[in-house]
Amino acid sequence: MLSKTYSDDELARFFIDGHGNVGLLCEDGKVRPVWFNVAEYTSILPSDKVESFMKEVTQHKWQQD
Repeated sequence: MLSKTYSDDELARFFIDGHGNVGLLCEDGKVRPVWFNVAEYTSILPSDKVESFMKEVTQHKWQQD
């Protein structure tokens, strides 16, 4: 289980596409795939942050290198 608490800025860097692929926006502007269980990740967030996290990441289209 993940144990780190993430800031709003860090949460805004994660993306989920329509197929459930998860990516992280890197400093070079590219979204790179990352592998983790979304349900596990959101379970560690404060309840008031889960909805905003999911809304933020699902608003972005998946980007390929």
